[in-house]
Amino acid sequence: MKSMVMAVLGSILLCTSASAKTETVTKVNSGPLHSIRVTDAAGLLTNGTLDVISFVAREGKIKAICKLKGTIGCVDIEDDCEVPVDLSDCDGGPIRSVIAAPFMNQLRSTMAAKLFHCDCLDVQLENCTIRRVTGLALDLIPEKVQCTTSDYSEDLLCEVSTGIRSVDCTTEKAADYMNRLL
Repeated sequence: MKSMVMAVLGSILLCTSASAKTETVTKVNSGPLHSIRVTDAAGLLTNGTLDVISFVAREGKIKAICKLKGTIGCVDIEDDCEVPVDLSDCDGGPIRSVIAAPFMNQLRSTMAAKLFHCDCLDVQLENCTIRRVTGLALDLIPEKVQCTTSDYSEDLLCEVSTGIRSVDCTTEKAADYMNRLL
C-alpha cells in the first residue's frame, strides 16, 4: 500500500513538473513579435501568422526573417520568408530610415534625443510577396506591431531605440538591436 501511495505521489510530481516546463516554453515564444496576424491580397490565406525569428540587414534595410503559418484552402502551410521592416515611435515619427548622408544621421539622432519616449516602438512589417514551391505567390499584408513596456522593460526599449537612433548606427547594428527584443 505504501509503495502505491509513493507511485501516485511520484506521478503527480512528474505531471506537475512537465506542465511547468510546457508553460515556460510557451511564455518564451509569446510577445508582440510572435504570432503577428497577416493576410494576403487575394484572400487565400486564413489564420495567417508571422513569427519573427531574427532581424538582419540586407540591401540597406532591416529585414525580419519570419516563419509564415496559416492555411490555404485545406492545406496547412509553414514557409520561411524575409519581410522588410519600418520602425517608428508610437507617435508616428520615423525612427529608422536609411539615409546615407552623415549630416542627416546626426540630425535624426539629435531630434530623436529631444523627442523620444522609451515606452513604445512601432514595428511595421512591410507588405511583401513570397513565392511558394507550388508556384503560388502570396502578397502578404502584416499588421503593425507595438512593442511597449507591457511587453519589455523600459530599459530594454530605451536601449534598442536609443541605439537605433545613434549617429554611428549602421543598418547591421540596428538589426542587432532589434534582435534583443526576441
